Amino acid sequence: MVMYGLISFVLLLFSPVLYSMDEFTYSLNAGGASSQVKILLNGGDNAPASTSDWDAALLLGASVHGVYEEDHHLGLAFQFTQADGDNLYSFRPLDYKYQVVDDIYIKSFFGFARYDQTTPAHGYILGLGLEWMFLSDVSFSTEFAYGDKVARDRVLASDPPSLQSSSPEIFYDIYIGSFYLSWYF
Repeated sequence: MVMYGLISFVLLLFSPVLYSMDEFTYSLNAGGASSQVKILLNGGDNAPASTSDWDAALLLGASVHGVYEEDHHLGLAFQFTQADGDNLYSFRPLDYKYQVVDDIYIKSFFGFARYDQTTPAHGYILGLGLEWMFLSDVSFSTEFAYGDKVARDRVLASDPPSLQSSSPEIFYDIYIGSFYLSWYF
């Protein structure tokens, strides 16, 4: 029942009747990202077992946004990058942009992340950003994203043993700063 309500809410949220979305924008994104990963072993509410160095990686993505009330853009986005050498995919079904002035947008988003290790970890990702549309169909964006307690099961022989009071999962806090160009069509 809860799932049915959630699906109905999402369909209503993206309904053109609700926002009178007459125009859609599509974009492809390419740029770079810097990320850091903290590994949390005992339920995620403890000091990190280890923290990676900040590392750089390629960022690729695509998005579609509906435009409503001229200044608001609501859509979804998909991004790919790497964090600590492992693939990180994010799907952002709530990707919002607000046009502050002619060519400047503030952005916020919420979505789902898959951190692709030997056994994949899943969780949610959220963030904020700025976008500058410096040509009619090209923009520059910078974003900060946070993957909060992205989790995977503790099933590998190489995983540290679970304490009696701890979670059977391993958690990752992922911090990502990115910059990229977007081509609109």
